[in-house]
Amino acid sequence: MSKFVKVMVALLAIATFVAPAFASDIEVSGQMRVEYYNLDNYDLDDNTNDHVSVFDQRFRLNTNYKPADGVLVRVRMDLGEDEWAGSGQNTIRNEDVVQLDYAYLQIQKEMFTLTAGQSWNGYGNAIAIDTIGTGVAFATKTPVVFKASYYKLNDDRLADDDDTVYALSVGHT
Repeated sequence: MSKFVKVMVALLAIATFVAPAFASDIEVSGQMRVEYYNLDNYDLDDNTNDHVSVFDQRFRLNTNYKPADGVLVRVRMDLGEDEWAGSGQNTIRNEDVVQLDYAYLQIQKEMFTLTAGQSWNGYGNAIAIDTIGTGVAFATKTPVVFKASYYKLNDDRLADDDDTVYALSVGHT
């Protein structure tokens, strides 16, 4: 029995030192947003009834895990993103409003960044392309920046009408 207790105390001591080191690589953050909109005649047409008066909410949970230098695994979820509407209380809890925005692996080296998974993709100051999709992006970290990406926005495996983005840009820092 004495040997078992000693082993358990040793394992507990090891866990005490190892657990904080592992936990320090994980960063969890979030945001809760509640907004109220009261819009009247927002389409500037007096002949239509376009009055809107509604509350809106979003809870966003963000997790960043850094298993090694230059490696990031990011997951971001929107929970309960919807309007306060309907008859009865707690209508938002009855909706299917869990959205996985980001789920990607990013590798940053001295000369380049490689991102794979579901992430944001923007070109032309997010005017030409501003979307979240699943794919891969490669960008250099040189004075002349080359960025190439391949993203699937919508994949219909049974039809030939997929929404796919192939993009290439050249810029400077």
